[in-house]
Amino acid sequence: MADSGDTQQPGHAWLRSRRTVVAAGLLGLLLLVLLVWWIGYRLTHSITDDAFIESDMVELAPRVEGQIAEMLVEDSQPITRGQLLARIDPLPYQRRVAQAQAALKVAEADHATAVAALERLEAQMPQQIAAAEHQLAVAQNESKSAAHNLVQARATFEHDVRLAEQGLKASQANLDFARVTAERWNALVEDRAVAPEERDAKQTSLANATAQHAQANTRLAQAKSDLARVKSAEALALAAEQRGREAQAQLAIARQGPLEIAETRRRVEASAERIEAARAELALQETQLAYTDVVAPFDGVVAKRFKFRGDFGTPGVPIFSLYDTENLYVTAHLEETKLEGVGPGHPVDVTVDAFSKSFRGRVLWVGKATGAQFALIPRNLSTGEF
Repeated sequence: MADSGDTQQPGHAWLRSRRTVVAAGLLGLLLLVLLVWWIGYRLTHSITDDAFIESDMVELAPRVEGQIAEMLVEDSQPITRGQLLARIDPLPYQRRVAQAQAALKVAEADHATAVAALERLEAQMPQQIAAAEHQLAVAQNESKSAAHNLVQARATFEHDVRLAEQGLKASQANLDFARVTAERWNALVEDRAVAPEERDAKQTSLANATAQHAQANTRLAQAKSDLARVKSAEALALAAEQRGREAQAQLAIARQGPLEIAETRRRVEASAERIEAARAELALQETQLAYTDVVAPFDGVVAKRFKFRGDFGTPGVPIFSLYDTENLYVTAHLEETKLEGVGPGHPVDVTVDAFSKSFRGRVLWVGKATGAQFALIPRNLSTGEF
């Protein structure tokens, strides 16, 4: 028994030593494989720890100015696209909208008035021209009739005056002859050359001649009194001539109707343009009023508020800082010696300290300038980082 136990001890030691050698060999081989893989991986991959998770940061500013009447979100609050974040005091913009609405109503009323005037002119113009032509024809006829009556009145007056003057001259001659004859017969009676009865006959002739002379004077005065009828006819002729000129002027004015229609049409067009301008102004003021609501442009988180309720908001001056939670990316800085083989679309493994597993990604782009170009205080590197 003792001999057999002694013979088995060396065999067991040899087996254990052999196993140890094999295990050490396998371990060394594994380490060698890992070393070769690691060297190959390092030589075929660009690796950096200089990387940061970032998102597009938006400085949200109001589009209109005014006092901030409402602040509806807090810092670090999640927001959704279109959510109301703050409101600028809308009262001044509401008043401007009301003024623009009133201006639009006035412009529409002016346009309606201009259109009605144009339609009235277009409808009345032919009638006005026809009426003016008729009045001119009537006035011209009246003027011709008055002129004819005036010529006849003047001719009648002149004829009657000439006849009366001729009758007066004849009666004067008869009166003178009768007077001379009566005086001669008076002398003959005094001389008792003739009988008194014959003298009485001559006195009767003198009396008749005196009466006829008086009648001739009366007819001449009556003929001259007809001059008033001539002046009346002249006045009627002048009045008719004046009415003719007025009717002709009215016809000329009526014939200017197309020009007036054209001018009214231009007023209609101008009023229509004023309506469009008023509508544009109303749309602008309504847009300005809508801009008093500051809304989220995307789904994200409020990073920081720069202004608060009661502050004055100014266009271009941010009141919020937002970031988009759906637009996260990694910015990695690589030395230019590691850029070989790195390009848009290449796969990337991203390891984040906060998570136990890595993430699969792809290269979006490679910068055309070094990071030092964008740094406030560039680092002193012998090789640039991209």
